[in-house]
Amino acid sequence: MDRRESIGVDNVATAIGVGVRSLQLSFKRILGCSPHEFIMRRRLESARQMLIGASVEDSVTAIATKFDFFELGRFSQRYREHFGETLSKTLGRRGPIGTR
Repeated sequence: MDRRESIGVDNVATAIGVGVRSLQLSFKRILGCSPHEFIMRRRLESARQMLIGASVEDSVTAIATKFDFFELGRFSQRYREHFGETLSKTLGRRGPIGTR
């Protein structure tokens, strides 16, 4: 698995030349959430897309860890809270083999 380097809020703030607090306030004002929450949502959404397109050989564990979710119980809980459905329900949306 190729690992992405984690980028923190402080890295982003430095890269765009603002303070961390300024970045946090801007996220809250414009997007209604913190930078951390925004990143978490994006990771969950990316994992969901991969789960929907998963083959029967793909495991939830492999997909979760690809997006840096290493506590699978926590991943499952966050997933259910964000999408309103379980991982197994999402996996059930996979089409028959050969239609993906």
